Amino acid sequence: MQTDHDATSKRAIIDTFHELFLNDKFDQVRIGQIISQADVGRTTFYEYFRNKEDLFRQACQPIVIKLAQTPFPEYSEQILCGLLEHFREVGGTALATLQSPRADAIVHMLAEETLSLVNRHGIAVHRHVTERSFVCLQIAEFTIGSVRAWLLSGVDLPSQALARNQREIAERLLDQLR
Repeated sequence: MQTDHDATSKRAIIDTFHELFLNDKFDQVRIGQIISQADVGRTTFYEYFRNKEDLFRQACQPIVIKLAQTPFPEYSEQILCGLLEHFREVGGTALATLQSPRADAIVHMLAEETLSLVNRHGIAVHRHVTERSFVCLQIAEFTIGSVRAWLLSGVDLPSQALARNQREIAERLLDQLR
């Protein structure tokens, strides 16, 4: 059973990671820095995370969950626009992450979360899981690729326009399964 102290320690580690990650590249952020700044022990860090990569994945999970909802009823344009605006505000860091080897991990996390939603909504249960997985990977690749292109281009496209485009394309891709 997780106590309030446990939740507070884990949250402090994730929040500290976010702060450090916004200022430095992933490879420059050290676990020692994280635990020192979060004011937790090394043992506490390893209670929650296997390593820095695991911390990265868990820190990204809430974002991935929101992105995965794009073609589903849970979708909120306001939340997606908020995420997109956040990506634009932290521009260099977000773009560097989406152009790094960790982008593949994000795409796969997003595809897995999308597949989970496909299964939860009972979409294409008659289709083989490989086919469902493939479409979910297409949606994830498109979603991350369009954010990357948006940040890279510097074009003054409002986040609402990108959010609507992402939803429309993701819905079309998901329709392949119906």
